[in-house]
Amino acid sequence: MNRQLLIMLLTGSAVLLSACGPKYGTAEYAQEQAEHTYKEQSRAATQTLDNAPSWYLKPPVANDAIYGVATAFSRDLQFSIEKAAVDAKGEIASQLSDKVSMKFKSFARETGTANDPVLVREVEKVASELVNGADIAGYVIEKKEVQQQLNGYRTFVLIRYPLGEANRIIVEKAKHDAVLDSKVRESKAFQELEAEVNGVKQGQHQNSQQIDQIQKQQQQSNQVGSNQEQTSQNATTGSSSNSSSSDINIGTVTPVKPNPIPAPELMPSRPAPSTFPDNSSIKGGVNQTSL
Repeated sequence: MNRQLLIMLLTGSAVLLSACGPKYGTAEYAQEQAEHTYKEQSRAATQTLDNAPSWYLKPPVANDAIYGVATAFSRDLQFSIEKAAVDAKGEIASQLSDKVSMKFKSFARETGTANDPVLVREVEKVASELVNGADIAGYVIEKKEVQQQLNGYRTFVLIRYPLGEANRIIVEKAKHDAVLDSKVRESKAFQELEAEVNGVKQGQHQNSQQIDQIQKQQQQSNQVGSNQEQTSQNATTGSSSNSSSSDINIGTVTPVKPNPIPAPELMPSRPAPSTFPDNSSIKGGVNQTSL
């Protein structure tokens, strides 16, 4: 009885609560759902910040590189990783665009063409291409952390982009763009940057040549060692063959014919006695005379 009463009370409470709430399809219902969604998102954001790695909250800073961080959530693990990497590349592209734009404007100020509208538009075009990620290459995923959450996976990514690559892009853009080349070529800063980039390229080329030379020397050394080993094997085989031949010759030596053995010298015959001694002198004998 008590159990039935409890069920009735709980059912009635649920009905009253649903009756007090806004009806489905009304503006009040939509507002309530929006507030619920906002609370859930706020809770998830708080959880993300609480569990985020330190390098995500405070990315490293360096004079020779640009760093980008990003996070992404997905029910699929691989998609979470890929999306985080794409977002981090987007941040790198944005920073790179700012740096390239500042560099070209600095070159233009030095040559007195900073207010040239044609140059300004061209710089904006180059910066826009970089933001779209057309020239983002050579980046490295330096750190990555995946956290399993209630409904999926959250990935944090840290990407490092060498500043030398950014300088190379600046020089290449200027070389292949007639407007930029004509406006910034006379800049001393640009010439120094170009010399630095070319020096790096030359150093890389020399390193590549040295590596190729070392590899060739190693191959030649391996070939010499292989030839020496083959020669040693041939010598060993020849020695074994000679030894076998010597053994055969020893085994087939013609034997020396022995000298004939002389025939034994015959003693002169004596006449046989006519009578034998008495029978007592012959043990177990027979009297021959009686025969």
